[in-house]
Amino acid sequence: MSEPEQPDVVTVRERGGLVASLDAERLTTPSDPSGRLVHGQRLLRLTDQLNGARSAAEVANLAEHVLDPDDGVLERLSGFFEAAVEWAKESGTDEGWDLSYLFEDAAATVHALGEDLHAATDRLRALDPPPSTIPGWRARLADYYATAPAKPPTAAEPGHPAIPLPAPGRSAPASARPGPTGSSSSRRR
Repeated sequence: MSEPEQPDVVTVRERGGLVASLDAERLTTPSDPSGRLVHGQRLLRLTDQLNGARSAAEVANLAEHVLDPDDGVLERLSGFFEAAVEWAKESGTDEGWDLSYLFEDAAATVHALGEDLHAATDRLRALDPPPSTIPGWRARLADYYATAPAKPPTAAEPGHPAIPLPAPGRSAPASARPGPTGSSSSRRR
């Protein structure tokens, strides 16, 4: 018994559309198994991206898609409800007027929500810790060598005792060598 043939993408495109199972952009949910509610899918993808964000700045950038006062989802949703108000009023029926009041309240609520959250993206960005003011190990090492004296102090310099240098090829005396714990065995304070 042979398996049924799956149409290839070229054949499907020639027929004028994509089969839902071949559409990589289509997202289905248990409540929308056919994936026809594409605008809700886009918000679901945005929510998934927000859940995967790794910094407050990334969250703020994603939230801006919803909260932008001119082009964000909340402002567009408010406009959608305002258009629904006008459409419901045009019906001229009592039911249409009742719906227009509901849509008008929804538009006002969503618009007010957007106004309440207008500074949220800036506040989200502020949640990221400030850049580290502690220099990295390379900067500390460079600073160490930059501030180290070019030559050891000699007796000729006032205020500095002369430091004898070991002769080339000789090691430090045994009393100055570190012991098994890493400390000098001859140090006493």
